Parts: sequence; C-alpha cells; structure tokens
Amino acid sequence: MKTVLPVVVVLLMALAGCGDGTDPADTASEEGTVETVTVDLSDPQVLGDRVAADYTSAMQEIVALCEPRPSAEVLKPQVEALFERYVGIFVGYGSYYQAMDASQRASVDSKMTNAFFSIGEDLFDRFSQSVSHYTALDPELGARLGAFNIITQYYNYDLLREQEPEEAARLGL
Repeated sequence: MKTVLPVVVVLLMALAGCGDGTDPADTASEEGTVETVTVDLSDPQVLGDRVAADYTSAMQEIVALCEPRPSAEVLKPQVEALFERYVGIFVGYGSYYQAMDASQRASVDSKMTNAFFSIGEDLFDRFSQSVSHYTALDPELGARLGAFNIITQYYNYDLLREQEPEEAARLGL
C-alpha cells in the first residue's frame, strides 16, 4: 500500500493539471497523509487569493534566504532558482487570468493589490534591507532580489509584455 499511495497521488496531480480550470493543492492531514484538494482557478476570487498567497510566500522565502547574509556568490543561484520557480507559478496563473473578462481581471488585481499593501511593515523592511545589502555587493543580484516585489507581473501577460518585453519573449508570451 505504501508504494501505491505515492503513485496514486502523482497520477491524480497529473490528471488534475489537464487544463480543466482547476488546480490541485496538496495539504497534509492530521494523520500525515497527503490530500489533494482541487480549486477552481477560473473563479476570479480563487485565483486572486492564490496569486496573493503566493506573492506573500515568495516575499517570505526570499527574505529567509537573504537574512543569514550569505555571500553574494552563494546566494545568487538560490535566488535565481526561487525566482524561476515563482515565475512558473505566476505564468501558470496567467493562462487563467488571460481567459477572464475585464471585470474578473479587476477582481484578481484587487486581491493582489490588497496583498501588496498588506504584506506587513516588518517583512517589507526586512526585504528592503536585504535588497540594499546585496545591491551594494552585487548590483545584478540586488536587481533580481528587487524583482521579487513585482514578480506578480508574470500573471498579467499584457503588463509583462509592456514592462519586460524581452522576458515575455523568453517565456513565449
């Protein structure tokens, strides 16, 4: 049974990602097993909540990487990997966002704006201190760190094309 459960979970996750407007979210139950919960990302409220939650998570994760103040050489590949992971998440959300009408998009954007302004002064201060610290050591790394604050632009393909046309082209958007 122990070998069957991981295979079933992987198969369920693969089937859930077949473009039906839903997204599996794994959660651990009290018994320590993994449950797959499906959410409807075509619902603007749900998508907005996910975008906001992942923005907050990205900010928390980047601050956690930076706060021990590792050398720029050590930190740089970790930052790149984390950035690309979140780019993938937000680009994935973008396919749902692009299919929405203007009113639905406004709802998603509103949730994101609320998350941006609710990030918490402490977390934002720690983030800003990290960006400043590493910008002084390695301006390229500092710029990449700063980009975490606007990483949600990746779910809005039109905005990404306007603000970062080379990046949009790299991603085939």
